[in-house]
Amino acid sequence: MARLPPSTAEQRLQYHEDVRELISPGFLSARIKINNKYLCIRSPYPTDYWLMEKAFGLEERDWTIGLISRLIWMVDGVTLFGNIAAQATLRELLRQLPKTAFDAVFACALGLMSRASKARDGALYFLYEDISRDMWRGNGHQLPNADHLTGMANLEKIGLNAVQKIWYAWNTAEDQRTKDMFAWQLAKQQIAPHAPKAVAKIDKADKLTEETREKDRQKILDEWFYKRLGVLDQDGKLISKGGDVVDPFEGDHVSMAYTSDELADEMKRWVTGDMDFHDKVVAEYKVQIKEKMLAERAARDQALAEAMLEIQEREENLGTRPRTRLVGYTGEQVAQMMQEGGFDPERPGARTISYPTSRKQVAFDKWVDSEKDAGALVVEGDKLVPRKEIPKPKKDDRNLQDKIASRLPRYSGGD
Repeated sequence: MARLPPSTAEQRLQYHEDVRELISPGFLSARIKINNKYLCIRSPYPTDYWLMEKAFGLEERDWTIGLISRLIWMVDGVTLFGNIAAQATLRELLRQLPKTAFDAVFACALGLMSRASKARDGALYFLYEDISRDMWRGNGHQLPNADHLTGMANLEKIGLNAVQKIWYAWNTAEDQRTKDMFAWQLAKQQIAPHAPKAVAKIDKADKLTEETREKDRQKILDEWFYKRLGVLDQDGKLISKGGDVVDPFEGDHVSMAYTSDELADEMKRWVTGDMDFHDKVVAEYKVQIKEKMLAERAARDQALAEAMLEIQEREENLGTRPRTRLVGYTGEQVAQMMQEGGFDPERPGARTISYPTSRKQVAFDKWVDSEKDAGALVVEGDKLVPRKEIPKPKKDDRNLQDKIASRLPRYSGGD
């Protein structure tokens, strides 16, 4: 399957900024200027919606004005949390604003609402980040809206938003899980002297469980990150550059194998030859490399043959054979001559030099030209199982002396 590199905490941090603000201080904020006065508007809390519904019902104009008056939390640097008189004054001022100015203020509030809603969707992913636990420890395991933590008086009277509630509940549960794991480790240490093998087996299972937990979290964060980045759609499929068509992958899911089951499934697909788009691209790329290497090899062999033919013609025309002439052989020719018992006996004066295979050729032979097979694995149903009849290698009928002789380097000719 197609693969994407694992994301890092630094890469994901930019998409967590709004979540962090919704946790502490507890709202998103924007600044606007009206009649030379700077107003700061915040994102709403659940209590804001509830109170406005009870106060104004379905009166759209009064409901909107009442909500905006509650969302204005600072005027010219003075905070207004819990200031009922200020809210009443702001409602009167908002009613006197021209429609254009009021619509601009309301549009700013709608923008904060949209950002807060999007951040709430990503809050669950923020819980898996190390920075979330760092914030929890930095707050002293307390509610994040406490006045002595935010530095803003009466902010805690507004209550908690949904993200703060989830964050507090999650970290409280994580603290309890950590305590339970510590107690469990102590219990295993006490039992270990009496049943070391059993405790070792339990330790191995616990480590596997913890590794699986971390891999699952990384997988979830990776998928969320690439969705936010625009690489994957909401179904986890690759998106083309146009942004509106899943092409050319045609719905091919991106594989990020973490668990043993996912790795086993990938292995099964390889054994069965089930190639997706990514596998086909790699196979076509290998074919191109192979064709290029074979063409270069054919051109080199032809050049060597032409050079040998020219040397032979010169020898026949001159009638002499230089004793110190160098002869070049390929690796296959050298191996064949050694198996046959040495170099050409009719040319004892020829000096021979062989060269090691180039790194380029070694890489080609290992990764491109060689065919990897599944060995003794076959698919039965939905599982990979060993083949019942494993083919045996071809029998070598040579005696021991012949085998040794074939491995000995031989040298003939020269001074």
